[in-house]
Amino acid sequence: MATGRARRRQRHRGRRPRPGGQRRFPPDRRRRLTSARSGTTGHGFPSIRRPSEARRKSAVQDSLIWIIIGFAGQALFTMRFVVQWIASEKAKRSLVPVAFWFFSVGGGVVLLAYAIHREDPVFIAGQAGGLIIYARNLWLIYGHKAKAGQETAG
Repeated sequence: MATGRARRRQRHRGRRPRPGGQRRFPPDRRRRLTSARSGTTGHGFPSIRRPSEARRKSAVQDSLIWIIIGFAGQALFTMRFVVQWIASEKAKRSLVPVAFWFFSVGGGVVLLAYAIHREDPVFIAGQAGGLIIYARNLWLIYGHKAKAGQETAG
């Protein structure tokens, strides 16, 4: 007479799980269980599949690209302070050169794109508001230069 453990072994003999926990189904039943087009089981339930290695790599690459874009925007944004500092040191007084506003617009646009990608409403509002101010300053600078050019010519 077999003990409990031996009996269980006899009962499960020949039905050991396949590697990875996969069950063996006949081809016709396999087709019914997982529909390739809809990604659902034959009963309408979503099939549970692990993301493919290619899809994971794509997500990581996409994430890495956006991190690089974010740092590029931050670098442009930081350059405006460097430009302002160098101009002020040369003049021995505080100055805000036109390049400061161009770097502000460039960095603001790239960081706004990054904020939209991240779907961060606080970051989006901050960058969008700043862009309006930077563009207005450029408008005033070039409007003033155009007006000064007309007065000297006329």
